[in-house]
Amino acid sequence: MSFRLRFLLPCLGSLLFAASPGASAQLSETTQHGEPLVVVASTTLVWADTPSPGALDWPSAEAWAASLNTFVNADGTVGYGGYTDWHLSTANQTIYLLVNELDGTGFGPFAHLTPNIYYYWLGTSGPAAGQAYLWVVPGSYLSWDTDSAGINTGLPTGAMAVRGTLIGQTCDGQTGSGQAGGSGTFSVVEIPPAAAYPTIPPTGLALNACGAVTGTFSPFGYNIQQHVFLYQNGVTEDLKDDAATCGAGAIGYAINSSGVIAGAFCYPAEQQGFFTWNYGTYLDELPGNIGVYSAWASAINTSGLAAGTLQVTTGTSGCPANYYHPFLYNPNALGTGITDLNSSIQAIGGCGGQGLAINDSGQIAGYFTDNHSNPHAYLYSAGTVADLGNLGYQFAYAYGVNASGQVTGDSYTCSGCGPDAFLYTAGNATIGVTCHPSTPVSPNSSAEICDLGNLGGLGGSQGNGINASGQIVGQSWTTGNAAQHAFLFSNNSMLDLNSEIASSSPSPCTPVNGTSPCTLTNAVAINDSGQILAQGYLNSNPTQTVSFLLTPTSAAALTATVTATSINSSGNYVVTITITDTGNSPANGVELTSASIVVVQSGKAVSIPTSTALPTVLDGVVPGATETLTLSFPATAGAAGAAAALRWNLTSSTGSAGGTLRFALP
Repeated sequence: MSFRLRFLLPCLGSLLFAASPGASAQLSETTQHGEPLVVVASTTLVWADTPSPGALDWPSAEAWAASLNTFVNADGTVGYGGYTDWHLSTANQTIYLLVNELDGTGFGPFAHLTPNIYYYWLGTSGPAAGQAYLWVVPGSYLSWDTDSAGINTGLPTGAMAVRGTLIGQTCDGQTGSGQAGGSGTFSVVEIPPAAAYPTIPPTGLALNACGAVTGTFSPFGYNIQQHVFLYQNGVTEDLKDDAATCGAGAIGYAINSSGVIAGAFCYPAEQQGFFTWNYGTYLDELPGNIGVYSAWASAINTSGLAAGTLQVTTGTSGCPANYYHPFLYNPNALGTGITDLNSSIQAIGGCGGQGLAINDSGQIAGYFTDNHSNPHAYLYSAGTVADLGNLGYQFAYAYGVNASGQVTGDSYTCSGCGPDAFLYTAGNATIGVTCHPSTPVSPNSSAEICDLGNLGGLGGSQGNGINASGQIVGQSWTTGNAAQHAFLFSNNSMLDLNSEIASSSPSPCTPVNGTSPCTLTNAVAINDSGQILAQGYLNSNPTQTVSFLLTPTSAAALTATVTATSINSSGNYVVTITITDTGNSPANGVELTSASIVVVQSGKAVSIPTSTALPTVLDGVVPGATETLTLSFPATAGAAGAAAALRWNLTSSTGSAGGTLRFALP
């Protein structure tokens, strides 16, 4: 395995790092407590800008890095530069520093390495057998190897110390809340083209917690040298990958809350590799040395863990060559950082599949195939794959997973039927959700997978994304299979998003006489703030696909969160909920009009209303303020610790709000 600077050597199909020409400066030199440091913009990563001794074995390198935690600075404080969490730099971290020194920041090549030392021990996440070191050839390439003795055959080997992480500051959306749905609840903005290609609309494929979008566009025609883009703060930036020289170019399939993008790029031989992009730096990989022809990343979480798909060149027991395998990618691991998940799939009788979504716990959703080539939706958790079942027929795909492990996708209800969107929840998905039809099918006999129905079309529906509140977005055929429209499933209802466009939406989507000039055909993703990424077209040009960002516009947006549960002196359950106005104007005349918990009794979902007298009046809730309500429920609701869901509805002067909040009985 070798690491190379892409703009210095030709593409030969290994792990590649590159700094985009003209990228904004990533590195800066600074001094803290009298000691020199190198810091990375938009991250918490810091290097100790001090040379290590020049002839270290691996244990001595570790000890040197650790000694910086007790280092006495020039001003007498302890901890080099004011930090006490120094450790050996990993492969990713070291190469990130070296590559960014060449991106126009003013540093000379490898300026921060120990003079005349070309080998560097790497930290903590090396292979099980042996210790790893990085081999640096200034102006040429980087490589890594291992040495079981930890002495690197006597070669003078240094070390680099680092603290922090490549993942920078994140933006946090609202989580655990139920939100109102109703006519005119979203402002719709068209995602504009990149400045250099004003007539080429980008296709948005992923949305992060901050409202940033990535995807692809083709300046030279369909599927020809595609470019990755980043849309944020109203501007679309072209992130062209100059090394993606084959016809398909590069595509951004995912973006996390730090703005790190993951996707796919192409080699000249039409082989496909996956990449991650972090503020001007591409990390690209085609892991041919582990028997893989192609690879692409479909999802990335806050920690930088990515899920995707490998096309393997060699078969395994029961699985032939050229099958797709889902994978988990860890950017801080040595080597490829790739874990092939096919062995976990084979453990439950499957073979091959794809990894399509990942949450911050590292759970991966996707599909695998059985020995009859039928697709099964799955959820991967800590080495184990769970078959999620189906809606009555053998086909099912999973496309989205939220923070609590709820999954959405689609499944066929019968032979010859169209698929319907589904919600999967481990234990019981029917709690707080009305399923259609009422008796879903699951391999575990409990109602874990719930049919969400469609917008009236026999062609069915598909769930693409799910947020922390359990809101789901996707695509559905309308009545009579007249058209495919984007939908939002919220508050136990599937809404056509074309009926939810606010009159305040800017041009070109401003409704005229109640009808928007924009048609939304597919909702791709939803974040925890309720923003939605959708695809569609302008009615004036229905053959050209454009992308839209939908943002909730309610002047007063009421959300609820379960903040406490207890048992009172009478033995009844007590649930405390916090009501928050997340909008920009007061919500007056607020009343809780109904509240009930849904629990499973004798295998059926039962709704139990609160014993607290309703309506409960809150009167006014100002923006950013919270109010608490305490609700009582009879002890006969269920056993302590049992899964439950709270259904709530509020009214106010600006409309109504409601939702379903999951919790465990105290």
